[in-house]
Amino acid sequence: MTNKQILKLMKIYHDEILSQGQSKAEYRGSDNEHVLWMLQQITEWSLQLEQKHDPEILEKMHRWLGFVQGFLWTKKIFTIDEMKSHNFNLSA
Repeated sequence: MTNKQILKLMKIYHDEILSQGQSKAEYRGSDNEHVLWMLQQITEWSLQLEQKHDPEILEKMHRWLGFVQGFLWTKKIFTIDEMKSHNFNLSA
């Protein structure tokens, strides 16, 4: 995935988590809050990689993306097939 594709994917995941209907008070300390923070970190790393390639950051970013996708699947926010579709459609 390119940085541009990762940024689009982070927005899709971020918007979907926010659309789940929790109030701001319910987010504090929740799993959703932590994953939203992870998405923000991945976004920041992706932007950093546009300036300077860093294999360690790239590897960490992809590990975290896998964790986020696992979270989205276990919370039944997205199915495996939906996430495959996201990856495929962003690559097209």
